[in-house]
Amino acid sequence: MTEKERGRVLWPAVLTALGLMCIGLVQLGFNAVVGRLHGPAVLGDVNLAISLALLVSALLSASFVPANTKFVAEYRGREDEEGMGTAFGMSLAIVAIGGLALWALLNARLDDVARALTPLLPNLAGRVEDAGSLFAAALPLVLLHPLYLLTRGMFYATERVERYLRLEAALAVCFFITLGAVVWRGLPLPLPFAVAYALFTVVALHEHRERLTLVRARVGPVLGDLSHYASRNIIGQFSSMSRVRLGIIIASSYLPMERAGLYAAAYALQSVFHFVPRAVNTVLAPAVSFSFGSRDRERIDRILSEATRLTALVTLLIGGACYVAAPLVISTVYSPAFAPAVATFRLLLLATLATVIAQPALNTLGGTEHIHVTGASGALSLLVSLAAWYHLVPVQGIEGIALGFLAGSLTNALIAMAVASRYFRFSPGVAARPLTVAAVGTVAGMWLAARTGSGLMGTALFALVYVAATRSELVALADRVRAVVRERSAGRPEADLQG
Repeated sequence: MTEKERGRVLWPAVLTALGLMCIGLVQLGFNAVVGRLHGPAVLGDVNLAISLALLVSALLSASFVPANTKFVAEYRGREDEEGMGTAFGMSLAIVAIGGLALWALLNARLDDVARALTPLLPNLAGRVEDAGSLFAAALPLVLLHPLYLLTRGMFYATERVERYLRLEAALAVCFFITLGAVVWRGLPLPLPFAVAYALFTVVALHEHRERLTLVRARVGPVLGDLSHYASRNIIGQFSSMSRVRLGIIIASSYLPMERAGLYAAAYALQSVFHFVPRAVNTVLAPAVSFSFGSRDRERIDRILSEATRLTALVTLLIGGACYVAAPLVISTVYSPAFAPAVATFRLLLLATLATVIAQPALNTLGGTEHIHVTGASGALSLLVSLAAWYHLVPVQGIEGIALGFLAGSLTNALIAMAVASRYFRFSPGVAARPLTVAAVGTVAGMWLAARTGSGLMGTALFALVYVAATRSELVALADRVRAVVRERSAGRPEADLQG
């Protein structure tokens, strides 16, 4: 990857890391506040209501939302302004109308839907009846969350990441102000999410108002592109999204709500630690689509290899430290009452490590003509998780749910890496060295933590081993990030990123 290309990925990635940190802190902060104030049982109810709404919304989030990001970036690579505006306008209309329809349907028939699902989810109808206000407050997310993702994706497709960062930071502040008011006034707990997503969408639409156009002559061809991609992408994307939501739903339907709350706490905690590598991946998908639109295959190969190497390098440092320090992290963020979630947290952390390291391969396949691969691997990963849950949940509870999630994540990651190595000039071996070093460091850290009873000492040993073995790579990455930040801070306009 050339210096210019590194800058085009690293600078948006640095900014996105800050934005994703805000998202992670919002999710973690919400779960920590609810868990400390109300305990695991209420936390389980709230997360069940939110997960059910987001599972339904994934029908839109997994189809026309990523299709819009891809084709706005791809048309931009072709310098097709009419195509960009028409794609955004059509996607916005489809997501808004579809979201309103789904929201209205669930609002009118939620009890009937819950009862119909009783053979598969035996506790769901009872939870809907007992916590009706929570579910009613979460239902607007069926519309608002896809709109938030759609408008957020526009910042990446048009490489206006600095503006996105400012808006995401404001969103986090708004969220916590609303959460304080909700706690103080005793309002429904999902309300802060609805308020924050709605405000983000309104402001983001204002930011992109000049691109919100429909060219009549382009509606048919653009709608064809969007629909074709959405129909091929939805299976894999929905499978991946639904695995996340189904973990909470299954825990709430087959286990006591206290256990479901422990699972929700563990999932929220492990997800926040991967904002840095996720930042690279969030920037990568539009970058690949841009290159695909401009027919630059060589650049796609270079971005894939470099993004995988850097993602593994950073992810494994953060993830390994959190794995060793899990008991300390859980008790500090929540309370000692959440200690039974440690094993679940570690298993989910491993699943996230696998997914994040493979994400550059998944994004590259999805941003080119190989979208069918991500669909097949996503569907297979869901089937693997469902089979594992069927056998493991009755025996191992929330640990069984985490194991099933890990099995599905590994399936998806291995398929993506293997297929990417076939279609592109890419070797999964670029992640081998950090994986080996992280494994050795984790074993050493766990051993010291067990011998001394100090998670801090174990974590320190892991960090020492990992940093010592990968020092040159980490220093090179840090130097490059500092150089890119200095270049942008010196006054290089954001428009330079859009060329």
